[in-house]
Amino acid sequence: MKKQIVFILVLMTVSTCVLICFQFYWSYQSYQTSMDHFEVEVNDAFREAINEEKELRRLAIVQQYQGWLADTSQIEISCRLVMDSLTQFTITEKGPDSLSRINSFSMSFPSFKGKLDSITTEAKEYFIHQFGQENILRDLRAGAIVFYTQGLGHKLRKATLESSVNLNALDSLYHRQLEDRNVNANFTLIHDSTSNSISTNTPSLITEAFNTGITTRDDLHVTVMPTEDINNVVQKNSQLVSASFANPIGVMLRRMKGILLSSIVLTGIVIFCFFYTVKTMLQHTKLTELKNDFVNNMTHELRTPVATIMVAIEAIQNFKLTPQTTKDYHGIIHEQGNRISLMIDKILKSLAVEQSKLELSMNRFDIRTVVEEVAHQFKPQLEHFNADLRLTMEKAGLVVVADRSHISNVISTLLDNAFKYSQKTIAISINLYSKNGYAHLEVTDSGIGIPQEYQQKVFEKFFRVPSGDQHNVKGYGLGLSYARTVIEKHSGSIRLSSKENIGTCVTITLPLVKHETT
Repeated sequence: MKKQIVFILVLMTVSTCVLICFQFYWSYQSYQTSMDHFEVEVNDAFREAINEEKELRRLAIVQQYQGWLADTSQIEISCRLVMDSLTQFTITEKGPDSLSRINSFSMSFPSFKGKLDSITTEAKEYFIHQFGQENILRDLRAGAIVFYTQGLGHKLRKATLESSVNLNALDSLYHRQLEDRNVNANFTLIHDSTSNSISTNTPSLITEAFNTGITTRDDLHVTVMPTEDINNVVQKNSQLVSASFANPIGVMLRRMKGILLSSIVLTGIVIFCFFYTVKTMLQHTKLTELKNDFVNNMTHELRTPVATIMVAIEAIQNFKLTPQTTKDYHGIIHEQGNRISLMIDKILKSLAVEQSKLELSMNRFDIRTVVEEVAHQFKPQLEHFNADLRLTMEKAGLVVVADRSHISNVISTLLDNAFKYSQKTIAISINLYSKNGYAHLEVTDSGIGIPQEYQQKVFEKFFRVPSGDQHNVKGYGLGLSYARTVIEKHSGSIRLSSKENIGTCVTITLPLVKHETT
């Protein structure tokens, strides 16, 4: 049986540990997946914010370009009708650059339905708007700086070189992108002109470094522009920006709090159930051993009176006994029958207590009278063993509301234990007094005492202090368990103090009726 229990406990322990390890593994995997998803989200959001910020700067440059086109002191816009159906617009620069090899540019818009040989205010406004939106914005989005005319090309190149990322705008745009993705995390923008200056050895999470330049080396297309100017544009526009999140783990924990809380609760339940099951199994095993000892002890206890009764009955039936001898044998049968009845009564009371069916008949009485009655009942034993019993009680009444019968049984149990576990010289003292609204009853003996490690266990059902293979004192391990249950049901307390080979003192307390304490 013990091997089976050990095997089950080992199997349960291994299974529980494996289950907890799997739970932690799944939680870690969930954390890793969430962290990867978080990195993808913040990078996608940052890319979108960068593109939005670039677009704002492109639109600002387009507005500048449109302003240059509207400057009549620098630019002249004319138109003429070609092929009798299409109006062609021409940009012509004024000033010293007008002698340049690129000082004019002509184009037409299929969407313009007018047929004009000379420019009008409406046509000029239409051309400036369309040229800026369809040509310049398209070129900038494609990463190109096109010199439609020499002067405008230089101005566009300069505006592009001077265009740098607006960190405030980028910060706001990035916040909005993160909010759209339900990401609540603080970040810091890292901005420099070279990628080498952005540290990657920091414990915080850093997004990809995105180029904020409007043109880049990979997609730059320039019409009529010197090589050194191209390199200058590329260098000026290689502005790398990234975002740093100082506490990504905290963000993950907040986002995963539901999963983590569920995991912790589940793990806690598993651990609680494991320890509770182990505790229950151990208690059951212990209780089984105690009950086996109880059955063995009870069998031994019952065998003697039953054998005595059987011998007495056989003698009466088979032998011609004198009337006096027959009477003696009847007395023996009656005595042994009472002994068996008392054993059964104790067991039934114990079962009633265990099943919480202990019925109390509460009455008002002076506990001193009960103590005196019980002491008087033990007078024959006192005389037989030549024992010394000292009874000390307060003179004033100690009135309690309790079940007189059960309280009497408890006191009898304490005195019976004092007799059974005393040494050759029996000295017992009973002290009854009141203190702090309670009646205190102390039963002290000069017996063998109880070892320290067993003093709390003696109140457990069926427990008896180990004494090897010797059972000099007969009992069932029910008395003190019964006493504790009765006293606690009366809102009282019971405690024990003992020293080996010196003696034991058991103290019970019961609440006194108010206004009747001394």
